Amino acid sequence: MKRLFLLLALLFTYVITSAQEFIINPWGADELQCYAVSKSAEGFSVNYNEEEGLNFAEGTSIQKIGESDNGYYYIFEHEGKYFAANRQELIFSSNNPEDVENPLSEKIQARGSTLGKFYGSSSAITAIIITMAIAALIALFYLKFNIGALRPIFLLAIPTAILCISLIEVVGYLKFGMDMFWWCEYDRYGFFGSLFRVIPFMIVMVAQLYSIKVYEIGLAFNDSKSDANIPRKISVKPAFISLAICVPIFLVVVFTMAGLDLQGIWMDIAAIVAFLGSLGVGVFITLKRNIKAWGAINGMWVTIFTIVYCLGCIVSGIGLIVLIFKIIFQMLVVIGTLFILACITPRRRYVRNGRVYEEY
Repeated sequence: MKRLFLLLALLFTYVITSAQEFIINPWGADELQCYAVSKSAEGFSVNYNEEEGLNFAEGTSIQKIGESDNGYYYIFEHEGKYFAANRQELIFSSNNPEDVENPLSEKIQARGSTLGKFYGSSSAITAIIITMAIAALIALFYLKFNIGALRPIFLLAIPTAILCISLIEVVGYLKFGMDMFWWCEYDRYGFFGSLFRVIPFMIVMVAQLYSIKVYEIGLAFNDSKSDANIPRKISVKPAFISLAICVPIFLVVVFTMAGLDLQGIWMDIAAIVAFLGSLGVGVFITLKRNIKAWGAINGMWVTIFTIVYCLGCIVSGIGLIVLIFKIIFQMLVVIGTLFILACITPRRRYVRNGRVYEEY
């Protein structure tokens, strides 16, 4: 009997030490909807019907006892019932023993970091809106009311705002990809919910695109060196084109070299030359034009934040295009489904001699 108790104790200790504890950490919400799970002799089966699921508050600890067939959901027990939580919305608990391995990928782990909390909440959106609003107020008082004392503040605030907003967008996209646009995703908010959120996104993007034009006007405004007969402009287009095409050109060269079976050092050299060459030409032209228009120091400074500004605009554009495509795609699916149903639905139904006839 003692041996039996010892064996049970060892088994219980093994289960406790090998269990994986997670903490619910949903992006953009205080709760996470978990699907109901049924257990049979063949294993666990996830029921993706939302009405039969249950919401769990942020910070709730769960013990993983299994996975869904596709591996995207972790199964846990709650009050005698089984549920499935999306693994992307989980954090590996610090209560786990040191010998328990974290099964979450680095991308998912990043969602639970300090940076992930910044992008996974309204903090990033709020920071962009506040930064844009402050810059707009400074530009308004300087340009509209002609307050000359604000010129140094304007010259510093506008590029700083552009840099901050662009960096927030670029870092978020590089770290989390399209997940950073959780606040207007179709899968989360549906058709109309995502559509209403995309519209303000478009307004913010337009304001971001126009911001460099405002700065260009402010640079020449109240400038004693400025000649009204010779308009000066910030060069953006060459750098923007280079930034937009350098990655596609790099990929084309890599795939072309691979197709020609020219791999190794030659592929690396060709890819690097193609990337730096396509990037450097546009940036050099922009730098040259900006130095000519604004002088050496101002021209270099304008070119630096122009590059970051272009990156931010490209990231915003990619996000907006993908989101709009998702919305349009879902709308087309709904319209297509209704059209198919209309085609297969009988136009007239009648009974003759005890038989039902349908006309299409």
